[in-house]
Amino acid sequence: MLMIAAALLLCSLAACEELSFVDITVEDGSAQPTRTPLQAPTQTALPPASAVQWYFTTPDGSGGSEALEAALIASIDAAQEQVDVAMYNFTLTSAADALLRADQRGVRVRVVVDSDALDSRALSRLSAGGIPVTGDNRESLMHNKFILIDGRVVWIGSMNLTPNGLFDDDNNMVRVESPEMAALYGEEFREMAELDRFGAGASIPDGQNQLNLGGIPAEVYFSPDDRPAKRLVALLRGAEKQIVILAYTLTRTDLRDALLDAAQRGVQVTVIFEEERSGDQGGEYESLRQAGLDVRLDANPGLMHHKVIVIDGEIVALGSFNYTRAADESNDENILILHDAAAAQAFLAEAARIPTR
Repeated sequence: MLMIAAALLLCSLAACEELSFVDITVEDGSAQPTRTPLQAPTQTALPPASAVQWYFTTPDGSGGSEALEAALIASIDAAQEQVDVAMYNFTLTSAADALLRADQRGVRVRVVVDSDALDSRALSRLSAGGIPVTGDNRESLMHNKFILIDGRVVWIGSMNLTPNGLFDDDNNMVRVESPEMAALYGEEFREMAELDRFGAGASIPDGQNQLNLGGIPAEVYFSPDDRPAKRLVALLRGAEKQIVILAYTLTRTDLRDALLDAAQRGVQVTVIFEEERSGDQGGEYESLRQAGLDVRLDANPGLMHHKVIVIDGEIVALGSFNYTRAADESNDENILILHDAAAAQAFLAEAARIPTR
């Protein structure tokens, strides 16, 4: 049995508001974790001029979803030259309308989706308006969720452009203003939209995925090109105090082993799973629970759709990448890693907000 040390989260911002959780009742005599209530910083937003800004959906109706939608639509409406959208699923009417408006004022608009999503009404409207919509035409998923605007703004995160993704599910989107990052994502989009090349391709050359986003050190990875799971494992193995994971699904044994090793050396580990996917074949919810780690199931009627890792209150890994073998080896995915305490605190606040049981 692993004994997990209880420690309060350290908040780098001024003040913290404690949010507690209801414990899972364990009736089978298995190890019961020590649960430390997650703590939510009372201030998590960066100034409007920051190169990196984060947004979270709020299925409880508290306004975060509306703020995200308004910011995203305003960003598309401000486009002057080009908007490229790579989205696993796209049914959101407001986003389709914004793209049609952009096209009508002379902006070049292109969309890439997973082929299983091609029959949506929103995409049919885009195609009817003359906007090229490309499917991946393969069994593995085009699972990216990113939007490029004018070669300098990148929106990425876990949210598909769907009403459910925006209003019912727990999701994140991050807006980054960086021509360097846009160039990396632009090349990935070009491979799909222009070369019809999905799946494995050339990895990012050494060093070119290391970015400075307005003073925030960052890393960018695409899969399957860069096989980013190995980087996530390295980050977990380097944790010293705390790991918090928001996992729509987690089936990778290398990540499981890294979490177990972290717990053994005294790192506080908390994993929040999407309840509907916690019993997936090969899922690691039960193995981590049996080992005594602090694992929780979300209580949101919609999906807990995040794919987020926060380490030591200083590092955040986010994007479209689920913690599965397919995400690393065959799907088209992306990950952004931010080395920034303010970003970490914002995502810890999101973890504290999510209802669990």
